[in-house]
Amino acid sequence: LRVVSGRASGDAKASPGAGGGEQGAETTLGKELKALGEEERAQVLGQALYPLVGAWFGSEVAPKVTGMLIEIEIERILPLLAKLEELRLMAGKAVAALRAHGARHAPNGNGH
Repeated sequence: LRVVSGRASGDAKASPGAGGGEQGAETTLGKELKALGEEERAQVLGQALYPLVGAWFGSEVAPKVTGMLIEIEIERILPLLAKLEELRLMAGKAVAALRAHGARHAPNGNGH
């Protein structure tokens, strides 16, 4: 995952000569995110997370799950950007919570 011109790309491969691999990408993105204001940080994170969440779990839940992930403390989410499988697990937990919440609040089938 790397940021190009303020937008994140789902390409987790390092650029030639980057030397840091995925860890380098996380560090670069981490520095950029920490330098941003809260609103800008949410925008950049959302641009990075939304396509991943959509690809993993579908466009129906991507907006809500992305929003849930953006709410996580920056120190906790940054390492996951370099460990996409761990990020996917966390997003999966958010999807499960969202679906469980929806099931509790779904109509009970008797018109109410």
